[in-house]
Amino acid sequence: MWSFGIILYQLFCGKTPFKGQNLLDTYQNIINCNNFEFTRDGMELAAQDLIRRLLVKEPASRIGALNFDDLKNHAYFSGIEWDTLRSSPVPYNPRKKPVRGIKAARADLDRLKVSNSFSKANDASPLIRP
Repeated sequence: MWSFGIILYQLFCGKTPFKGQNLLDTYQNIINCNNFEFTRDGMELAAQDLIRRLLVKEPASRIGALNFDDLKNHAYFSGIEWDTLRSSPVPYNPRKKPVRGIKAARADLDRLKVSNSFSKANDASPLIRP
């Protein structure tokens, strides 16, 4: 649960939650669970609450540590239908590039070698062609 809280904090705030002035300060902040503030303006209160409840020093006191349903029922996850989550369509599916064989990869490599030798011979960048 601790790691989940760290990852969520980094995703929302763009930095680690316990960063100190130096390595020793960072270690002290982690050990003492202090000095983490939410640096992103307009961050949802439910997200802040979830992260605070995940980054509790005592592992047994963290949300979801004793009963995973506590985590699933947190306000941040409202609207998620956990029972059908695995069969739900994904919200974003990137275009997949076709898988190319080893012959195509070797041909690409051979073109790069020819391009590189051409540029050395003409003392020009391989990206700039006459």
